[in-house]
Amino acid sequence: MSGPSLTKEADLPSLFPLHPDGEKRVLLVDDEEGIRRVLALLLADLGYRVVTAANGQEAMAGFVEAPCPVVLTDIKMPVMDGIALLKKVKTQRPETEVIMLTGHGDLSLAIESLRLDAVDFLTKPVNEALLEMAMKRAFDKVALEYALKEHTDHLERLVEEKSRALVEAETLAAVGEAVSDVAHAVKGITSALKAGIYVVEEGIETHHHDTLLSGWGVVKRNVERAGRLVGNLLEAGRAGDYQFEPLDLSGAVADALGLAHLRAASLTIRLTSSVEPGLPMICGDREALVIAFTNLLENAMDALENREEEGTIAVDLKQDPNGILLSVTDSAGSMGEALQQMAFHRKISTKRWKGTGIGLMVTARIAEAHNAMIEVASDKQVGTCVRLWFPV
Repeated sequence: MSGPSLTKEADLPSLFPLHPDGEKRVLLVDDEEGIRRVLALLLADLGYRVVTAANGQEAMAGFVEAPCPVVLTDIKMPVMDGIALLKKVKTQRPETEVIMLTGHGDLSLAIESLRLDAVDFLTKPVNEALLEMAMKRAFDKVALEYALKEHTDHLERLVEEKSRALVEAETLAAVGEAVSDVAHAVKGITSALKAGIYVVEEGIETHHHDTLLSGWGVVKRNVERAGRLVGNLLEAGRAGDYQFEPLDLSGAVADALGLAHLRAASLTIRLTSSVEPGLPMICGDREALVIAFTNLLENAMDALENREEEGTIAVDLKQDPNGILLSVTDSAGSMGEALQQMAFHRKISTKRWKGTGIGLMVTARIAEAHNAMIEVASDKQVGTCVRLWFPV
């Protein structure tokens, strides 16, 4: 059996640094030297770098200076037992995962440890295959939490940078009012991502395909939400540097519909479109127009979400005397006259138009840059229709 030699407990502090870049360090805590030695060799063979301690107090002394990503500890030990160590580890570093070792007579303590956020427990004598599975689950969870934190930190930094730029720009003073809402939106996305990851883990552990797909769907939808939020912030911060060129408006509409169809299907929303053939070209920025059209579709889907009956969204693109007309009509009922008046002029966030309100402002700015007119018509029986006229 190969692997690094066991370290003395006196060497603990220098071997504890947490390496999220991939080095797999494990703190093994057990008061029986023979068990420590056997488990350390097993873990070394599985590719882990092992640090040992004889009790919870000794382990905690080193952990405070340099945490490990995973702790494998016996429950019953002198000086400080495993339950006390678990509580202190989770207080010091909640992201560290703890696996408990227990005898057959201590199952009640093992169950108590799960309530205190231990990731798993193993009974002695430890089965090597079960040990390997438990360690893999623990490190997979550490990796997922680390990746989620990195993604969240990146989003928060980006939101902070863009929000600061928006507030400083005189022409975007209204967007500055949305900073707190954006922060709440990021937190909402983060919470949803954590929930999705939890469901994915449940599906993996139980080998339940439907649970796995359900959790993965939550993760995908919220990554898309994060992308849309960042895209709108970037678009709102642009200083009018649009790349105008001749383009077929139906292509931009098709791109937006392609992005919206997946979410519409998951919400049981019937999304239909009608495009008049042979429309004349307009002069515009295709990327910006896709963002604007996507925002309209997303707001319509937000309004229809969580309804028992099937919702409908109809997209219509045609030529009329005022130019090329794009209509987005949903069946979600009336916005109310007051909201119709201010929907595209300042930040709003209501039950009818959910989110930060930045998407509608961005849509208005893009429309203005393209000399397009916006009109909102809303009826309690029919629904809400947003119309955009683009000059040919």
